[in-house]
Amino acid sequence: MSTKDEALAPARDRGGWSRIAALVAGPAMLAIALVAPAPSGLSPDGWLVIGVLAWMIVWWCGDAVPAAVTALLPFLAFPMLGVVTPEAAAKAQASPIIFLLLGGSVMALAAVKTGLHLRLARLAVVVGGGGPRRLLLAVMAAAAFAGMWVATSMATLFMVEIGVAIALATAAANADRDADARTFSRALIIGVAYAAMLGGFSTFSGNIFNAVAAGMISQQTGQRIGVIDWFSYGFPVAVLGVPTAWALIVAVGFRFSVRLPAREDLLRTLDAPKGWSFPQVAVAAIMVCVLGAWLTMPSLKSVLPGVSDAGVAVLGAGLMFLLPSGRGRRLLSWDDAARIPWGVLLIAGGALAIGAALTKTGVDVWLTGPLRQIHDVPTWIALLALVAGAALLTELVNNIAMATITVPAAVALAAAVGADPAPMAIAAVIASLGGFVVPGTPGLAIAVGTPPVRVPDLARAGLWMLLLMPALIAFVAMGRL
Repeated sequence: MSTKDEALAPARDRGGWSRIAALVAGPAMLAIALVAPAPSGLSPDGWLVIGVLAWMIVWWCGDAVPAAVTALLPFLAFPMLGVVTPEAAAKAQASPIIFLLLGGSVMALAAVKTGLHLRLARLAVVVGGGGPRRLLLAVMAAAAFAGMWVATSMATLFMVEIGVAIALATAAANADRDADARTFSRALIIGVAYAAMLGGFSTFSGNIFNAVAAGMISQQTGQRIGVIDWFSYGFPVAVLGVPTAWALIVAVGFRFSVRLPAREDLLRTLDAPKGWSFPQVAVAAIMVCVLGAWLTMPSLKSVLPGVSDAGVAVLGAGLMFLLPSGRGRRLLSWDDAARIPWGVLLIAGGALAIGAALTKTGVDVWLTGPLRQIHDVPTWIALLALVAGAALLTELVNNIAMATITVPAAVALAAAVGADPAPMAIAAVIASLGGFVVPGTPGLAIAVGTPPVRVPDLARAGLWMLLLMPALIAFVAMGRL
């Protein structure tokens, strides 16, 4: 079975009883909120919102049902409980952020369909073909770039396929160094997974929970967090994080001594075409124009007051279905739309809905009350503690749940130390959406599912990443406080 087939195959049910326990425990959380009195200082509606939130966290963490199904709970439960009207419960699903994610997903789909990722593969081999460590860095840089524009799981999937092809060709050229070749394979696959994750920190299209968190930050602080606002934090983290991960992998995690095949042999193995096709040029041009519009959004608004990040993304997506591919077809057909991650959009809507309910009922203020009592703590210490705590907990708790909890905690801590809440919240969210040791994210799960990588291999460089990344993220955010 190919790497892609393995990654997409249904997971074996090795936790049947734990899933059953989570399935029962989730509704029990809401049942407790229905029969028990609300704690002091919390409204009855707020207590019910906590019950629904606890239900969602239990189901998300216990993998009781598909995550997209869990995300529908706010639209069902809140109106029935009288917390909000059905119209208000559904409002989050029509948020501009959802359309921004939809547009980004369509453009990413077109990039993969036309083989733009193979352009990255060819460039990585041409730039990094001088040695195995240099090639590893080049492939990681390509994976990070792909992770900026394509969902992290998808970027990891096709970049791991490229890494496996390079590893097999290298193993064939090092028949006398089997152990080193396998070590190089592990380094390549894990490096790709880390790099794609780091690249995804930069954009809304790379990691959809960046957009969800931006919406939650806007709800709680009144500050608009657009595509470029987030990029200004996430991109420096990626730029610093990728070489850090590479250095740890080659110096601490995986030491190897292998000979690379000839560059032309590697390119032939990857089946990476030399010339650009018309569809690739067209898709790349549209993506560049969309990026240019995002970068110049303030100027565009002075000419077209109604323009938005989401509107530009939807326009770019629409052009993919409109423009010809040069082969008698369009760049994308509606049949291709079946591959759009619709479930991810539902998850984003559910997370936005629960975030809005937390703010409306005052739960966020009540939950973070102890943090608001912190005084006389230097801002940098508070920020580092927040980011380190988020990075550690995300190794144990579902990323979706962590992002939902992290934003109100960061806003409360910022208020206590007198800092701007947006940089602290963005830094904490970026930390909470990582994970370098436990294969709880889709990207790391794909890496661990690809021979010869095993779960213990992640700890060899991942533990160091877990220690260093909070400091790096806090360093980037401190420049904005």
